[in-house]
Amino acid sequence: MENNDDIALSGTYIQTFGENVRPSWVFYTTSEKLDFMMNFYNPICHSSVIYRKNFVDKNAINYDIAKKCAQDYDFYKQILLRGGKLANIPEILVKYRMHLNRLTDIKETQEIQINNAAKIKKELLSRFFNEKIITEISALTLGFPFNDYSKDNVIAAINKTAVEYIRINKGFEQISNEIKNDIISNLYKF
Repeated sequence: MENNDDIALSGTYIQTFGENVRPSWVFYTTSEKLDFMMNFYNPICHSSVIYRKNFVDKNAINYDIAKKCAQDYDFYKQILLRGGKLANIPEILVKYRMHLNRLTDIKETQEIQINNAAKIKKELLSRFFNEKIITEISALTLGFPFNDYSKDNVIAAINKTAVEYIRINKGFEQISNEIKNDIISNLYKF
């Protein structure tokens, strides 16, 4: 954070262990890739986060308790929508224990989390798309992050979203291709 004044919040790579282990979902490091992937899932591990308090205070960002089981995702969304940049340090600095009693794995709270995350994704996608396109993209990618969806659906959603990012930022075309390759190689690890 001291070396990157433009970063408002950073996480780190993680190592998962315990029961019901899934591979890490944290594999993007740059603000451009994280901003893009935030449209589909939360690519930052909450327990690894450090953020700039002055940015959060200046922009009146807080944890929204109404976003139960997705407050962290909403917090990161607020930072993005107020012009902050996100990053992940490409070093494992957190060991993340998985167990069957995690909120993400309990049926009742899992539904709450999925519903609140879907609302957050729609808020992020509304930066670029109308409601019809947001609904189309959202229908393709509703899981954590993509575990229940076909590769074709995920790639279709990413392609549809990337077109708008490329229109806004011509330099994003290379990043978009890298993301698609990352998704294809990591998709079925979840």
